[in-house]
Amino acid sequence: MCRLIGFASLASESIGDVIGEQQCDMFQDMSRLHRDGWGTMWLDDERTPGSPTVAAVRSVASGLSDVDLRSSLISQPSRARVAHLRLASKGMPIRPENTHPYLAGNLGFAHNGGIIPTAALRSLLTEKYLAEVQGDTDSELYFALIRQNLRRGGSLSSATVDAVAEIRSRYPSASLNALLLSADQLIAVHASRHTPIPHEEFADSGLPHHELPLEHATDYYRMGYYRSANGSIAFSSVGIDMAGWHELPQESVTTVDLRTLQLEVIALESAESLTA
Repeated sequence: MCRLIGFASLASESIGDVIGEQQCDMFQDMSRLHRDGWGTMWLDDERTPGSPTVAAVRSVASGLSDVDLRSSLISQPSRARVAHLRLASKGMPIRPENTHPYLAGNLGFAHNGGIIPTAALRSLLTEKYLAEVQGDTDSELYFALIRQNLRRGGSLSSATVDAVAEIRSRYPSASLNALLLSADQLIAVHASRHTPIPHEEFADSGLPHHELPLEHATDYYRMGYYRSANGSIAFSSVGIDMAGWHELPQESVTTVDLRTLQLEVIALESAESLTA
């Protein structure tokens, strides 16, 4: 159970530039609950000019007072960035290998949900991709399945759609919400229609119910998107002020082309494609 936020822009901006510093403060404050580490990935245009790469930083520390998390949200510009706050699932140790985002080659992935138990998920992977898994999480297995599908050919969005469909058929109530970042796409998965709110985990955290972040007790797995005046696009889980945001369609995969910011929504149940 985690929190996700990310954006794509035609110019170098920070998350704070796109959605406002107050929203970034609200996101970081959710580390009071999601206290089991944080991470960020971004499009790095400087390391190899003309050939952007996806870079990442992960920490097992709480992000609540972390100056590096704060800096990544408000003062480190990029054309695309994703940040993640972790609330570890039971039985998933807090260690670097279990901290999001996961990075493989020039592709990064961050997940919000639980795909438990993992035996059926593992059965979808070949020995090659199982061997590449370094940690204990279901999330990393989910990422491996996307990469396995991508290796077979086709686009990243189709590989993601196929992975979500394969997992959904075996885990009807799992949350598969995720953000992926490649050199040319930002992808948001909103697939959690039947996922129960994790009230027990909230209670176990010790945080009083009245101090839970916005909408956590009522609509925890909802995700929304926002388009700024200059056309930049942001995605987020609930917990920040989402007045003026639009809800992402449930059971969908949304792709943003980083060259044009064209947005394409694929409805998983009907495989319909919409552009905006």
